[in-house]
Amino acid sequence: AGDYRSFLKVFFTEDNGTKALSYGEFAKRAGFSSRAFMNDVVLGRKRLTKSSIEKVKTGLKLNATWSKYFECLV
Repeated sequence: AGDYRSFLKVFFTEDNGTKALSYGEFAKRAGFSSRAFMNDVVLGRKRLTKSSIEKVKTGLKLNATWSKYFECLV
């Protein structure tokens, strides 16, 4: 993934029969009130803020290495 939108898209796309993370489940885990927020981010309609980056890392359960990589992409 060369940009953060592509990186994020991987989590919400079904691949090889594995269940993708739903936007609703993600929103609940991350603490977003809108289920559509992350879809809007992935599609380029919205941008991430400093505080939303932290929520995204929590919602995706990124470890320290992947959290740092994600921050670099954003």
